[in-house]
Amino acid sequence: MKRLMLFATLALSLSSCTIVIQDFDMVTEVRPAKIKVWYCPSDQKSYDFSFQTSGTISSYEAILMPANSKPNPNTALGSLEIFLKDASAGTFKNTVTLGQDQVGMQKLNIVVRPLDHDYELYVRTMGSGSSKYSDFYGAAEYIQDCR
Repeated sequence: MKRLMLFATLALSLSSCTIVIQDFDMVTEVRPAKIKVWYCPSDQKSYDFSFQTSGTISSYEAILMPANSKPNPNTALGSLEIFLKDASAGTFKNTVTLGQDQVGMQKLNIVVRPLDHDYELYVRTMGSGSSKYSDFYGAAEYIQDCR
């Protein structure tokens, strides 16, 4: 506060000046968006998912939860945590499987949106330069994928 008052006093003493104050410790939360999930009705143990980020992330985590339950990594039925070699932005695709951590197939064959499903998929991200994850965000859409 004293520093800010000093800047204000200095600004008033000059005929024209611009002051820029930046907080380098503050990292904007980068959250996953447009999360989509694909699953096969005959093999509902494996869920392919993709999501987009507008900002740069260093890692992300996806978890499968029973339908209508809150996201909790400690009680997840399946989970996947990816640490990127280099911080990146864009679209990320992976597979999470019930009962184990797995990096797997990528499917993009959209057939039909199912009427209901047994599980919910949530994703959270860690922004580049941050040391904590964002909140979990649920998938906006489930799409049936006939493998």
